[in-house]
Amino acid sequence: MSFKHCEVRANNIEDFLNKYYKKSRYTGRGKEYAELILESYREEFKERGYIFISKHESNTGSVVSWFGKSNKGPKFKVGDRVTSELIGDREFYIKELFYDDGWRYNFIDKNGQTYEHRALENTIKAI
Repeated sequence: MSFKHCEVRANNIEDFLNKYYKKSRYTGRGKEYAELILESYREEFKERGYIFISKHESNTGSVVSWFGKSNKGPKFKVGDRVTSELIGDREFYIKELFYDDGWRYNFIDKNGQTYEHRALENTIKAI
C-alpha cells in the first residue's frame, strides 16, 4: 500500500509525531511512553523510508504519512539487491537507508560484511 496520497510536511520524525499524533495517545501517556513511540517510528523510517500514523492515532482523523524532508520516498528499500560502481560493481543488499541531503544507503554483502558507504541513490543500480 502506498501512503504518498496522504503525505504531510514535517521537519523530522519528532516534528511529524508532535504535529499529527493525538496528544492523549503520544505525550499524554508519559515521557517514557512517548520516547518508545518515537524510537519505534525512527526504526520504521530507517527500514521503510517513510512512516505513517493511522486514522485512529492521527489528530486529523485520517491517515497521514511522512517521507522525509525530500518529499519523495526512497528508490530502494532494505533488502533490495543492488550494485554500484562505488562498491566495485559487486552484488550487495541494502542494509539501511536514511535521508541526509538525499537518500543514502549502507550495504551488506552475501557473507554478512557491512559496507558503510552512505552512497547516494543516483550511484546505485538494481539487479
